[in-house]
Amino acid sequence: MLSESLIVEMKKDIDRCKQAERNGSSNLYHSIVAKYTVIFPDIKENLSTGGKIGTVGLEFDYRPELNNLAEKLNMIILNSTIFNNSVKNNYKEYDVFISHANSDKSIYVDNLKNSIQKLGINVFYDKDVLSWGDNWKEKIINGVERSEFAIIVISKNYFGREWTEKELYSFLNRQTESGQKIILPLLLGVNVNELKEKYPILADIQFLVSSDYSCDEIAIQLAKQLIARYK
Repeated sequence: MLSESLIVEMKKDIDRCKQAERNGSSNLYHSIVAKYTVIFPDIKENLSTGGKIGTVGLEFDYRPELNNLAEKLNMIILNSTIFNNSVKNNYKEYDVFISHANSDKSIYVDNLKNSIQKLGINVFYDKDVLSWGDNWKEKIINGVERSEFAIIVISKNYFGREWTEKELYSFLNRQTESGQKIILPLLLGVNVNELKEKYPILADIQFLVSSDYSCDEIAIQLAKQLIARYK
């Protein structure tokens, strides 16, 4: 558990990150990262600073990295104060279920899962949960029921698969019954027209497109959803 004084300090730095202006953003980013690296050695994971493009007369703009850093600090606080106490008991065992086609594991979904786990998010991922001799159908059904959110990785490989569609419609039913957001669609190599043609019921649900974000950025987006749900 984090001390109360450390949490207060972290919240101040979160505000500094979110209120930063371009000038001075680089120094602020590096100073806050250095400040917490001793306490949280993996603080820089998911916080890529590569590919910065300079503009004559202007400093590098680190505000996007500062926003990501703020969410990382928020997740650390949540892991300490909410995920590990009785408040979390009001929610599901798993923070997120990743519904996907097996053939997309090696090309994309494994990396996405790794990025999400680096933020301390509890993931139901069949590859990690299933072991020799398990009744895999029973395990999957339990995972669906015990997950707070579901990232639905929709690809051409996803279409028409018996178990991926069972997962999808189970989550849709839960979402309809609860009136609470559960499904987080993520398009992998398919466009919105293909989505609407195959799953018109998802047409009104806001989705992300995998090519628009890195896996680390998608993990941050998920963290924001969890922060809003659990705080």
